[in-house]
Amino acid sequence: MKWNSYGLTKIELLVCLGIAGVLAASGATGWRHFLPRYRLDTCILGLCTVMHAARICAIRDQTVVTVKLDAQARRYEAFVDYGSGVGATAKNGIRESTERLIISRAMPAGIEVHRITFPAKRLRFNSRGIPQEGGSFYLKNTREQYKGISVGFSGSIRIKTSKNGGRTWKRI
Repeated sequence: MKWNSYGLTKIELLVCLGIAGVLAASGATGWRHFLPRYRLDTCILGLCTVMHAARICAIRDQTVVTVKLDAQARRYEAFVDYGSGVGATAKNGIRESTERLIISRAMPAGIEVHRITFPAKRLRFNSRGIPQEGGSFYLKNTREQYKGISVGFSGSIRIKTSKNGGRTWKRI
């Protein structure tokens, strides 16, 4: 038997394209379920990183550092709250233009702020790395999955999750 060495026939090419189409369609449904959870996990870990960096900066620079989660702007940031510059107020929890920004990040698409339990909706570390008061930032994604970060009175930072719509929380 002699084989044709000129390449694929049209039938063989159509069969290969059909198999590739079926594999792509089955993989796309998996991505739709995976992506919202991935975005929530990424946002929580990013916010946790910002909190750790703010605490370290407060201890290193012997100053007050504020972490703010802005639901309307869909951003979270950490800045040194020392009130330098004309008209700036120290330790007010609001970033004036002259105060040093440590980290600022945007929240991924599909992530919303569920609840903030910190006083004045922000976390402040003093010069010893101790938070002004304990509290939590809670986030949710488009598939109603919930995760949060709690900061204790000693400054310990813990990630939590909820499986019942944010009513009860379990430490991870």
